[in-house]
Amino acid sequence: MSILGIAITTILGLLGIAAIIFGFVGGETYLVIVGILLMVSAALTFSMFKKSLSDPFKN
Repeated sequence: MSILGIAITTILGLLGIAAIIFGFVGGETYLVIVGILLMVSAALTFSMFKKSLSDPFKN
């Protein structure tokens, strides 16, 4: 997995978790939805970059 993939996945995941927490604490439904969407985006980004993680020495 490249550094870019790790960075994007980490940033999206942390933003998603923060949005979900702030949504539950503040009672804002849209922040919970945005957080869930960010977590889904992080999972899709991870699956996109996972190919090189599972076989890093393949050309």
